[in-house]
Amino acid sequence: MEQNQFKNILKVENQVFEFNQIYPYVYDYGKGKEALRLDVLEISHTFEELMMLKRATCELKHYKQYEDGTEQLVCVYEGYYQDFVCNYRDGVYSIELTRISESDRRLLELEQKTKETIAKMDYVMMVNDMEEMA
Repeated sequence: MEQNQFKNILKVENQVFEFNQIYPYVYDYGKGKEALRLDVLEISHTFEELMMLKRATCELKHYKQYEDGTEQLVCVYEGYYQDFVCNYRDGVYSIELTRISESDRRLLELEQKTKETIAKMDYVMMVNDMEEMA
């Protein structure tokens, strides 16, 4: 490789994926769901390795990796873990990761807080029942 040549890599948790292209996309002319699309050569990764992206719930970091091993952060993608779609054609996996919407994110936070509150209430009720029995 020449000095200015690089590989595109995506770091997800402790995994590294090499890809050909990556780009965000919004359906319905910018009014629909947001997705992150990337193309990965079959010779770079197996389908099983790529399935890790389906389970990822953290940020995705896009780097340029140069021949000398240095890396340059290009972009950080956050919230792209709602849906995972993978198609295969002519040695290329085309992957689409859907971004969780702001309202869905708020709903998930509310669900988590509700579960925590119910667990606390159950504990208090159990302690009260034990005190009454004593």
